[in-house]
Amino acid sequence: SSSTSPFPPSKPRSRSLSRPPSLSTRHLPSSSSSSSWFDVLAQILSSALLFLLIFGMSATVEVSHLREQVHNKFAILAGVSTQFIVMPLLGYLSVLLLKHRGLTEPMALSLLIVTASPGGSYSNWWCSMFNADLALSVTMTAISTLVSSIMLPANLLLYVNAAFGFGGSSSGGEGEEEEGEADDDRQGGILKNIDWGSLFVSLAIVIVAIGLGLCASFKISSHRFNRFANRMGSLSGVLLILLSALLTSLSGEGDAKLWAQPWSFYLGVSLPC
Repeated sequence: SSSTSPFPPSKPRSRSLSRPPSLSTRHLPSSSSSSSWFDVLAQILSSALLFLLIFGMSATVEVSHLREQVHNKFAILAGVSTQFIVMPLLGYLSVLLLKHRGLTEPMALSLLIVTASPGGSYSNWWCSMFNADLALSVTMTAISTLVSSIMLPANLLLYVNAAFGFGGSSSGGEGEEEEGEADDDRQGGILKNIDWGSLFVSLAIVIVAIGLGLCASFKISSHRFNRFANRMGSLSGVLLILLSALLTSLSGEGDAKLWAQPWSFYLGVSLPC
């Protein structure tokens, strides 16, 4: 199951990280007074396309099929366990393996965010494209998004600390106290680079889109509407990919471009898959 990101661009908040990560659809050009309106417009467009994608996929599902999947306890438990136990662990192991082989701190933090995020819109899209169980995918997306309100920050706090070795002890001599305070400051700087607001806004968009899509499917109850919603969601998914590619290509920073990364970046992205 692909992740949302969250998911869904943020401004740097620490000198230690020049370009903080965000959700996979949210890599924007560097912020400045001349590009602030462009940044806002890009955020609005990406959020709107994310909403339409999830709304369209959810409106394709019949409510009766969704009720059946809610009682599919084994599948839901397996999906939630994989999403919030296995995936974050794999992301953490990838960071440990590659952080001394060219994987920078912003890249590592991005990887931890993505692997800790709930199953996202593109899992629904792929299920629709290949005629898989879309009702189960939408059910899993809704449940994992709700669970992520607790598990996402918990996993990030756990694995960011574990991956970067923060939290030194402040007991002992004066030198140890200063070192512990420095570690705490660095830890706070890393964690502050996570745009928690954008993460939870993206989660809210997913929940609202699923709820409205299912409500529309129930109220209208038309196969013609279901087909229309499916096509709208599929088109939004394609446009969201194109928008992400466009924003990456327009970025003024050479090292922000997808095709200008070290080998450890591509390997790190592939390993949790």
